[in-house]
Amino acid sequence: MVKIDTGSSIFETPPSQQASSLGEDVTGSFRSWCRCHYHVLMVRETPSGLIRYREFCPCCMSGRVRNDAGVGLKRAVKDFGSIRVSRAIEYEEMTSLKVTERLPIARQWRRRIFYLEHLASEKWQRMRAEVISRDKGRCTCGAKGTDVHHLTYENLGQEELEDLILLCRSCHQKEHFHEF
Repeated sequence: MVKIDTGSSIFETPPSQQASSLGEDVTGSFRSWCRCHYHVLMVRETPSGLIRYREFCPCCMSGRVRNDAGVGLKRAVKDFGSIRVSRAIEYEEMTSLKVTERLPIARQWRRRIFYLEHLASEKWQRMRAEVISRDKGRCTCGAKGTDVHHLTYENLGQEELEDLILLCRSCHQKEHFHEF
Protein backbone atom coordinates (compact mmCIF):
# COMPACT_ATOMS: atom_id res chain seq x y z
CA MET A 1 0.00 0.00 0.00
CA VAL A 2 1.11 3.54 -0.65
CA LYS A 3 -0.41 6.57 0.97
CA ILE A 4 -1.56 9.04 -1.63
CA ASP A 5 -1.80 12.69 -0.61
CA THR A 6 -4.36 14.40 -2.82
CA GLY A 7 -4.01 17.72 -1.07
CA SER A 8 -7.31 17.58 0.76
CA SER A 9 -7.16 14.00 1.99
CA ILE A 10 -4.83 11.04 2.28
CA PHE A 11 -5.96 7.61 1.19
CA GLU A 12 -4.26 4.28 0.61
CA THR A 13 -4.17 2.70 -2.81
CA PRO A 14 -2.81 -0.81 -3.37
CA PRO A 15 -0.05 -1.05 -6.01
CA SER A 16 -2.36 -3.08 -8.25
CA GLN A 17 -4.65 -0.05 -8.58
CA GLN A 18 -2.23 2.86 -8.41
CA ALA A 19 -1.34 3.75 -11.96
CA SER A 20 -2.21 0.94 -14.29
CA SER A 21 -5.98 0.79 -14.32
CA LEU A 22 -7.18 1.28 -17.86
CA GLY A 23 -10.77 1.86 -16.79
CA GLU A 24 -10.25 5.61 -16.53
CA ASP A 25 -10.91 8.40 -18.99
CA VAL A 26 -8.21 7.80 -21.57
CA THR A 27 -9.41 10.34 -24.07
CA GLY A 28 -5.84 11.34 -24.64
CA SER A 29 -6.67 14.99 -24.30
CA PHE A 30 -4.39 17.33 -22.43
CA ARG A 31 -7.30 18.23 -20.15
CA SER A 32 -7.89 14.62 -19.03
CA TRP A 33 -4.23 14.26 -18.06
CA CYS A 34 -3.95 17.70 -16.47
CA ARG A 35 -6.17 16.66 -13.60
CA CYS A 36 -3.05 14.90 -12.32
CA HIS A 37 -4.77 11.53 -11.97
CA TYR A 38 -2.60 9.57 -14.35
CA HIS A 39 0.89 9.33 -12.96
CA VAL A 40 3.86 7.35 -14.19
CA LEU A 41 6.75 6.06 -12.12
CA MET A 42 9.97 7.88 -12.88
CA VAL A 43 13.51 7.32 -11.73
CA ARG A 44 16.17 9.97 -11.30
CA GLU A 45 19.65 10.24 -9.92
CA THR A 46 20.19 12.82 -7.19
CA PRO A 47 23.23 15.11 -7.22
CA SER A 48 24.75 12.85 -4.54
CA GLY A 49 24.39 9.83 -6.85
CA LEU A 50 21.39 8.14 -5.19
CA ILE A 51 18.75 6.55 -7.41
CA ARG A 52 15.25 7.68 -6.36
CA TYR A 53 11.77 6.64 -7.59
CA ARG A 54 8.71 8.89 -7.56
CA GLU A 55 5.40 9.15 -9.42
CA PHE A 56 4.95 12.21 -11.62
CA CYS A 57 2.17 13.66 -13.73
CA PRO A 58 3.37 13.66 -17.35
CA CYS A 59 1.64 17.02 -17.99
CA CYS A 60 2.83 19.29 -15.25
CA MET A 61 5.69 17.06 -14.01
CA SER A 62 4.49 17.52 -10.43
CA GLY A 63 4.93 14.64 -8.01
CA ARG A 64 2.02 12.56 -6.82
CA VAL A 65 3.04 12.64 -3.16
CA ARG A 66 4.79 15.42 -1.32
CA ASN A 67 8.02 13.49 -0.74
CA ASP A 68 10.26 15.50 -3.05
CA ALA A 69 13.18 13.16 -2.52
CA GLY A 70 11.43 10.03 -3.76
CA VAL A 71 12.18 6.56 -2.44
CA GLY A 72 15.01 4.09 -2.89
CA LEU A 73 14.88 0.82 -4.78
CA LYS A 74 13.83 -1.43 -1.89
CA ARG A 75 10.99 0.90 -0.82
CA ALA A 76 9.94 1.49 -4.45
CA VAL A 77 9.58 -2.27 -5.05
CA LYS A 78 7.54 -2.56 -1.86
CA ASP A 79 5.30 0.43 -2.69
CA PHE A 80 4.94 0.12 -6.45
CA GLY A 81 5.91 -3.45 -7.33
CA SER A 82 8.89 -4.82 -9.21
CA ILE A 83 7.20 -4.55 -12.61
CA ARG A 84 6.76 -0.77 -12.36
CA VAL A 85 10.20 -0.24 -10.87
CA SER A 86 11.86 -2.25 -13.65
CA ARG A 87 9.97 -0.17 -16.24
CA ALA A 88 10.37 3.24 -14.57
CA ILE A 89 10.88 6.12 -17.00
CA GLU A 90 13.97 8.32 -16.78
CA TYR A 91 12.93 11.66 -15.28
CA GLU A 92 15.51 13.66 -17.25
CA GLU A 93 14.28 12.10 -20.49
CA MET A 94 10.72 13.25 -19.80
CA THR A 95 11.64 16.79 -18.70
CA SER A 96 13.46 17.36 -21.97
CA LEU A 97 10.26 16.66 -23.95
CA LYS A 98 7.26 18.84 -24.72
CA VAL A 99 4.01 17.87 -23.01
CA THR A 100 2.58 16.64 -26.33
CA GLU A 101 5.54 14.26 -26.59
CA ARG A 102 5.32 13.09 -22.95
CA LEU A 103 1.67 12.03 -23.09
CA PRO A 104 2.04 9.23 -25.66
CA ILE A 105 5.01 7.87 -23.71
CA ALA A 106 2.97 7.94 -20.49
CA ARG A 107 -0.02 6.25 -22.15
CA GLN A 108 2.18 3.52 -23.60
CA TRP A 109 3.88 3.01 -20.21
CA ARG A 110 0.52 2.68 -18.43
CA ARG A 111 -0.81 0.16 -20.98
CA ARG A 112 2.37 -1.91 -20.80
CA ILE A 113 2.31 -1.91 -16.98
CA PHE A 114 -1.36 -2.93 -16.97
CA TYR A 115 -0.57 -5.81 -19.34
CA LEU A 116 2.48 -7.03 -17.41
CA GLU A 117 0.72 -6.80 -14.04
CA HIS A 118 -2.24 -8.68 -15.49
CA LEU A 119 0.06 -11.47 -16.73
CA ALA A 120 1.56 -11.71 -13.23
CA SER A 121 -1.85 -11.96 -11.54
CA GLU A 122 -3.36 -15.10 -10.03
CA LYS A 123 -6.42 -14.63 -12.23
CA TRP A 124 -4.28 -14.82 -15.37
CA GLN A 125 -2.38 -17.86 -14.07
CA ARG A 126 -5.67 -19.72 -13.52
CA MET A 127 -6.91 -18.70 -16.99
CA ARG A 128 -3.60 -19.78 -18.52
CA ALA A 129 -3.85 -23.20 -16.85
CA GLU A 130 -7.40 -23.61 -18.19
CA VAL A 131 -6.25 -22.82 -21.75
CA ILE A 132 -3.35 -25.29 -21.49
CA SER A 133 -5.74 -27.96 -20.23
CA ARG A 134 -8.39 -27.18 -22.85
CA ASP A 135 -5.82 -27.33 -25.68
CA LYS A 136 -4.22 -30.46 -24.19
CA GLY A 137 -0.81 -28.75 -23.96
CA ARG A 138 -0.45 -28.58 -27.75
CA CYS A 139 -0.01 -25.72 -30.17
CA THR A 140 -2.16 -25.50 -33.29
CA CYS A 141 0.87 -26.84 -35.23
CA GLY A 142 1.06 -29.91 -32.97
CA ALA A 143 4.19 -28.91 -31.05
CA LYS A 144 4.24 -28.51 -27.27
CA GLY A 145 2.43 -25.28 -26.39
CA THR A 146 4.25 -22.79 -24.16
CA ASP A 147 2.56 -19.42 -24.75
CA VAL A 148 -1.06 -18.42 -24.25
CA HIS A 149 -1.92 -15.99 -27.05
CA HIS A 150 -4.63 -13.33 -27.02
CA LEU A 151 -6.74 -13.49 -30.16
CA THR A 152 -7.96 -10.00 -29.28
CA TYR A 153 -6.85 -7.42 -26.73
CA GLU A 154 -10.26 -5.76 -26.56
CA ASN A 155 -11.13 -7.65 -23.37
CA LEU A 156 -7.71 -7.41 -21.75
CA GLY A 157 -8.11 -8.13 -18.07
CA GLN A 158 -11.57 -9.62 -18.65
CA GLU A 159 -10.69 -12.29 -21.21
CA GLU A 160 -12.93 -15.21 -21.96
CA LEU A 161 -11.44 -18.63 -22.76
CA GLU A 162 -12.52 -18.15 -26.37
CA ASP A 163 -10.21 -15.09 -26.57
CA LEU A 164 -7.12 -17.26 -25.92
CA ILE A 165 -5.25 -20.08 -27.63
CA LEU A 166 -2.13 -22.07 -26.78
CA LEU A 167 0.83 -21.68 -29.14
CA CYS A 168 4.45 -22.80 -29.24
CA ARG A 169 7.03 -19.99 -29.10
CA SER A 170 7.68 -20.20 -32.85
CA CYS A 171 4.00 -19.85 -33.81
CA HIS A 172 3.52 -17.12 -31.20
CA GLN A 173 6.40 -15.12 -32.70
CA LYS A 174 4.87 -15.54 -36.16
CA GLU A 175 1.56 -14.22 -34.82
CA HIS A 176 3.28 -11.11 -33.50
CA PHE A 177 5.59 -10.70 -36.50
CA HIS A 178 8.67 -11.40 -34.36
CA GLU A 179 7.95 -8.58 -31.91
CA PHE A 180 9.40 -10.49 -28.93
